[in-house]
Amino acid sequence: PSQAPTSASDDLGRGSVLPELPAEVWAIIWPLVAEQSGVVGAWRMIGSSICKAATEGARKWLRTLPGLVLCGGFSYDHSREVWRLRLETLTWERLPDLTRGLSGHACCVVRGGTLVAIVGCMMGMGTSLLPERPSLLEVFACWSAAPRSVRVLERGSNAWKELPPLTCSGRDVLELYRDEHCVVAVEESESAEGQVCILGGLCKDWSGPGRRPVKSHDVLIVDLATGVCTPQPGLESLGIGRVYATFSAARLPDGRMIVAGGYAEDDLQGSAGLWEPSRGAWRSLPDNGTHMPDGSSGCMLSDGRFAVFGGVLFYDDEDGGSVKRKIKFCEALVLDDGTERWEPLPPMLEARSHFACAAVGGCVIVAGGRDKSVQCSFDPLFGSLPLSSAEVYEEATGVWRRLPCDLPRRIQRMGSALL
Repeated sequence: PSQAPTSASDDLGRGSVLPELPAEVWAIIWPLVAEQSGVVGAWRMIGSSICKAATEGARKWLRTLPGLVLCGGFSYDHSREVWRLRLETLTWERLPDLTRGLSGHACCVVRGGTLVAIVGCMMGMGTSLLPERPSLLEVFACWSAAPRSVRVLERGSNAWKELPPLTCSGRDVLELYRDEHCVVAVEESESAEGQVCILGGLCKDWSGPGRRPVKSHDVLIVDLATGVCTPQPGLESLGIGRVYATFSAARLPDGRMIVAGGYAEDDLQGSAGLWEPSRGAWRSLPDNGTHMPDGSSGCMLSDGRFAVFGGVLFYDDEDGGSVKRKIKFCEALVLDDGTERWEPLPPMLEARSHFACAAVGGCVIVAGGRDKSVQCSFDPLFGSLPLSSAEVYEEATGVWRRLPCDLPRRIQRMGSALL
């Protein structure tokens, strides 16, 4: 209330007298006002008591937008639950459950309404069978790759469908466990089901000795109709090995792809890369002058910048050891004004990592994740408490706000997309 007006909806309802117009005209005008005000401005219209027509107009526009979907993830175990945030009511809507609990996977939407969940992992045996203080390798040893690599939930369907398993050069890629990778939808016209691109991640060779995690620089184009993976120039061509950490990736409207962050030889990276289809190659982008956090999430803003939020940074303590600190880090990469550079954004209200993130209607919504500062005993691998909170960043004002609708459960390492 103390802020100056920032949108069309802020100027209304403050002693203004609305002109006399037919109801059918206002029914056209109010959705347009909501669109110009953005998602947060539309929520203000709903709560401002301007008039009933304004409320209905704002809700009408919000219903045209996709909602943030949270798919699976890790809470007390690998979750099957799938939820969608309805923007017009700020409530969570239950969608059909996955056939098996899944975490560490990646999601995207193809064909304008089909939700795709790509690979990931599930618990092969209960956590109760693990030692009281298991090592990282002991936990990995009891995880297994999802029995099917690709699942889709088609628009209007009440059940997930399994697609053909992924193969690459005739080899079943399910031999490799893969999680904490990125997936983006790509050119779809050449496939009956659509195509996606899998980038990087952490793999585990189930057939090799020791069953240890394997770093991946892979970039694969996947035909969802057949499961055939076509290798592309890998991320190692950037001189950066993006592995293990949940790095950030997105596809630009012109077909280019951007990646930021990740690990290289066990060291965090502060740099980014851009895939240029016209060259068929990756190009390095300026680094951010420091390390990019582990477990950050990113998305494209409405002004064309690529934003990265949250994560964990590693610091050396006085004894020479490594200390993890959750941060509220937010930065945006300017791409197309001739001076590619990173710019700071206002920090989030709550530090978080391994969370969902999506941009819609002039705002960015972040949800869930984990808080390393709050330790818990039920999670033998991460040892930290999953979050149930959500925040929204309004691009026009540069302000973060806590959403009033907490997640249905504490969750981290989930797949997410706009649907």
